[in-house]
Amino acid sequence: DSLEEEKLRQALSQARSETKKIIQQSSLLKAKNSGLRTENTQIQNALDFERSRFAALEVDVIRLNDELVRSQTNEQVLRDENDELRQQLNELNASQQSKLELIDRSRMQRTSLIHSALKMNASEDQEQ
Repeated sequence: DSLEEEKLRQALSQARSETKKIIQQSSLLKAKNSGLRTENTQIQNALDFERSRFAALEVDVIRLNDELVRSQTNEQVLRDENDELRQQLNELNASQQSKLELIDRSRMQRTSLIHSALKMNASEDQEQ
């Protein structure tokens, strides 16, 4: 009977010792798990921060692209306006040139008439 009790005591002692080891291992694993969770949270936070920076950069790219398109559109509008103004200037120059030519012809005719009149007066004076 006492031999059996001794065996039971040894078995109980061994079971307690193994239970202590399991509890110690469990505590170590819990501590490691807690550390891994903390590290995972830090990594997730860093990843979220990088994603937000990337999103901000994407917004900047979209804004810059929009500005570029607006700038190109404005440049085209200015080119079109410049072409229109050049055409108007050319039309004004042509009109001015036509007016000057008309004035020159008119002056030439007037000069010719005056010259003819003077010639006639001169010949009349010579006749008298």
